[in-house]
Amino acid sequence: MSSNTPQNPDPYFLKVPFAQRWELFKPTIRALYIDEDQRVSQVARTMREQYKLSFHAANNGHSEHQYKYYFKKWAMTKSVPSAKKEAAVKALGKRVHEGSTSTSLVTYKGDRVDKKRLRRHMVEQERTLKKSEALELGNNMYVALIHIHQIANILSSFIRWNLPYRALRTSWLVFLSSPHGTAASTPSDLAIASPYATGGHSMLNALSPLNAPSPINAPSPTILALRSRQQRERTRLFIEGHSDDLFLQLHKNEKNSNVTMNRALTTWLYQFWLFSYKTVKQWGSGPVDWTCETLEFHKYGDERSAHSPSTSALGFNAHSPDMSTITAGKDGDHHLIEKPRNLCRWSIHARIPRDLDYYFDDSDEEEGGSAWSSYLRALKVEQKLYEALASNRFSTLDISGLPVAATEIVKAARNSPAKFLGQAFGFTIMARNEKMLLKIFRRVREGECMDIVDLFPYHLATSFLSGSTNCCNVFSTLIWQCEPENSIIRLYVNDKGHTVLDNLMMTILKSHTSCPPVTVDDAFKNTKRFPGEEVDICGRWDADSSCVRARFSEGDATIPFQWKHMFCHTSAQAVCHCISQMFSPRASPDINTPSGLFLKRCNNCGEKLQLLPLQSLVMTAFHLARSGCEGENLFGVVACLVCLLVNGANPLLKASISLPALLGTDTEHECTHQKLSAVEFMDLIPKRFMEFWSTEAKLGWDVFCVLLRYAENEQRPNASHTARQFSREVNRIDDFDAGFEYDVMELDDSDSSDTDTDSDDNDEESSIEYCEHQGTHGNFYGQSKLIGTLWAAVQTELLTYRRLEEGDSWISDNFSMQSLVTSIPSGFVSMPLVDEDMMRKFCRCGRFLDALDESCVCVYEACSHYFTNTEDWERSTYIYCPVSADILE
Repeated sequence: MSSNTPQNPDPYFLKVPFAQRWELFKPTIRALYIDEDQRVSQVARTMREQYKLSFHAANNGHSEHQYKYYFKKWAMTKSVPSAKKEAAVKALGKRVHEGSTSTSLVTYKGDRVDKKRLRRHMVEQERTLKKSEALELGNNMYVALIHIHQIANILSSFIRWNLPYRALRTSWLVFLSSPHGTAASTPSDLAIASPYATGGHSMLNALSPLNAPSPINAPSPTILALRSRQQRERTRLFIEGHSDDLFLQLHKNEKNSNVTMNRALTTWLYQFWLFSYKTVKQWGSGPVDWTCETLEFHKYGDERSAHSPSTSALGFNAHSPDMSTITAGKDGDHHLIEKPRNLCRWSIHARIPRDLDYYFDDSDEEEGGSAWSSYLRALKVEQKLYEALASNRFSTLDISGLPVAATEIVKAARNSPAKFLGQAFGFTIMARNEKMLLKIFRRVREGECMDIVDLFPYHLATSFLSGSTNCCNVFSTLIWQCEPENSIIRLYVNDKGHTVLDNLMMTILKSHTSCPPVTVDDAFKNTKRFPGEEVDICGRWDADSSCVRARFSEGDATIPFQWKHMFCHTSAQAVCHCISQMFSPRASPDINTPSGLFLKRCNNCGEKLQLLPLQSLVMTAFHLARSGCEGENLFGVVACLVCLLVNGANPLLKASISLPALLGTDTEHECTHQKLSAVEFMDLIPKRFMEFWSTEAKLGWDVFCVLLRYAENEQRPNASHTARQFSREVNRIDDFDAGFEYDVMELDDSDSSDTDTDSDDNDEESSIEYCEHQGTHGNFYGQSKLIGTLWAAVQTELLTYRRLEEGDSWISDNFSMQSLVTSIPSGFVSMPLVDEDMMRKFCRCGRFLDALDESCVCVYEACSHYFTNTEDWERSTYIYCPVSADILE
């Protein structure tokens, strides 16, 4: 201490007046009182014994009073406002990483803050929070309901973690930001510095029992308190459904070399996701208990996880299979991931008697496992998921090493079993288990509660659509079985502003093009993958397929373009069935609801530029032709157009559209938007984009254009649209190049007359002149014999043909895209399906008269005789037609 006193003959300032000695000893007193945290009596004794600063009267009380007087005069205080303590704790938390044994020094207005005070603050905060929650939950039912709702949000937290660590990290172009705003910065009067960066009085650097370092490798009490607080905070974020905030917090810690904590949590959550998916998908026939061994995490884990220095500390199970043994994860081994076959699988709908036994019989040995006993099948699926959380047998990680309190998560699930049913419901949709879905609905009908707020089940179902095993059945079951408060009318638009129809358009683009997500929505600019990419609509891969898991283990979150193929019949049938079910009399949201895709704003006036469904379909067709797979012929998008038209999509409606905005060339100096119908919008698309399209894509685009133009002309009020008038109108339009390598056929009077007569004869054989469905649908258009005939032909083509071998045509010989380019402008449909009377009787609106369900027709209900090639027993799956609303009554 003497080294800090002036080196002069009067080191204790005894020759200086007494009042001035206080000012000279101020640094020493400050170091004792603030930095060494001595009490006032201790400071007085030290100054008296070591620095001879004593009063004439040996009255300790009087002495302490003098010190308190000068402390007040100098504004020297140990008290720190609670808000500043909280800010200091948060600042320290940002600096804590795995392996830390001591915290940084904290100063407030230049004075050191005692860490004991910070620890007491954290304890008091936790105690106050618990008391407040207990009081509110006991006395305020409204708050209790909010708490229950927060527990229910667990389901969204679990459902969204469908990627392992490395794949999740690469799924974002730019890391996500918190939706609840950025964290507050450290106040300017607080300073955080390492102990070795602090200078000043020698007493600050002197070792004492209060600031001595902890034993080697033993974290200090403050570190332990901070870790406990962080774990509680992360657990709260997870339970309340703030997964983005949680992941953002972990990401910030990762910047401070705390990589293993982030990896541990994401790995654990993904392992539970895959466990739940497999359990629900193979319920009744797969293993009764999926474990980390049967889930084969040792083959597909993160190869770097086991080599991290802190792996054992974070809880990687030393007795579990080695997580580094991933052949697919090693550099240069990408070729070991087997590419899926390019040939589709598909499902075939069949009628069955109204028998409840099928719907509630889980036994199914096609998945490769023996059927469960009746006792096991009677188990509740959410109970199975809860037991897995409690036992942790599904995971290779020890829950004690997670950055969240897993026991609290398990407790939250146990305290709200009805809410946890919502999680099982979500996994059932993703795994496409129709029978389990029906069982859950039956339980709800019998009185059990299930909250699916914020789940948006119809969007979830269309994101995980599979035409190979279930087609539209899960989606249809939701439409028919959901209670009114969860009807598709109420949940047609999700929290992103996307309609269910929008989601189907995204399913088309994600499955059959190279388009990134930002193509459809600027809000997706930071993400590289669409929801549900891990499930192929054509059945060639699934979320639990070895090729997908191996790719994820390499850190690739997206499905490579080389795995995809064109918009095929399997995919088109599933999409069209969903459209038909969605706009059937049972559901009937407004089909002309504005789209949430390709949404822009004018840079000049700020007007919202929102497309309508047909304009959005034009953009989907454009991207299919421009960025689609080899062989893309746009038959699928033509099928979607016909399906939308017969269900009431109005081609006359106009929307504010700016082509420069859609192409990213808009300026801030002038408005470039205008009101455009789908046809007017289609005509504005520059031909330069089409120069490099394939011949098949050009032909498909022409069919799409002439059909949309015909529909618009036909629906114009007070207009007479003969075949000749429409044909001449098409040929008059300068910017419409119908065929690129071929021209729309101009017919003379005699040819037109003969053709119209032949068309009428064919229609009399296969269709009726009136529409008996008119007035029974909310979304309906049955006034066009041409569009109705084409819809019947499209349905029959989808029911009867698949590409069986590489090199086969994607469209059968019975359906001619080439003939449609010439026949539609002439007012009729010509192709073998129509000309050779290959279809059963159908209504003017295109609905088959013998079909029990007009939105999901079976082969024998559409075909006049047998000519299908779809009965390939190795690649086809017979499924039952969707369940109607009254099947469970």
